[in-house]
Amino acid sequence: MDLLVEVGLAPSKSGARRTVREGGAYVNNVKVVDGEVAPSAGELLHGRWLVLRRGKKNLAAVELVPAG
Repeated sequence: MDLLVEVGLAPSKSGARRTVREGGAYVNNVKVVDGEVAPSAGELLHGRWLVLRRGKKNLAAVELVPAG
């Protein structure tokens, strides 16, 4: 849920929770059913990308880079 807020797809954590509860949040085109579960390394596209979607038309891409 924090990612939805960080990239601007949800105005607040409560808004992100509502989006997940109503079935409107997707990670890599897979519906999010539990907003507290973090994406695993196997879910990353090309080893470092996540595509987030809220509803039909609101999209964001997130690049995850290793710390260090």
